[in-house]
Amino acid sequence: MPETVAEQTLHPYYDDVADEQWLHAGLKWTESRPPEITYSIRPPEGADTVLAARVIRHFRIFSLAELYGPNAVREMSNIRGILKCLNAGTRHKYLLLAENSVLIDKDAGGQNHWKRALFQTLARDSRYLEGGFDQF
Repeated sequence: MPETVAEQTLHPYYDDVADEQWLHAGLKWTESRPPEITYSIRPPEGADTVLAARVIRHFRIFSLAELYGPNAVREMSNIRGILKCLNAGTRHKYLLLAENSVLIDKDAGGQNHWKRALFQTLARDSRYLEGGFDQF
């Protein structure tokens, strides 16, 4: 049971963290295993410390990294065929468009949707764009 406000999870009606990006994804490349997508919370600069603690706790308590990771791998597998048909520059544009479509569609998730963080990360990863996508 939380003893302080900072130890509480987010309330879906009263806590709004949609205006800034908190959720970030990372792509880890290793030689001995397939690439791995990871998720983490990075509070925006100047974020309220209590709210930041609550967002981090919410992320941890509900095991969101463990939920988002497999979803991301499935999504990467789903778009692999599309990416094979494109060159690296067009892949980059495709991923930026996909990210933007999630960002502008509040029903699709907005700023902190796992897909937005995924597409954002993939669009910045040259190894992924140059053919690493084929490993998913």
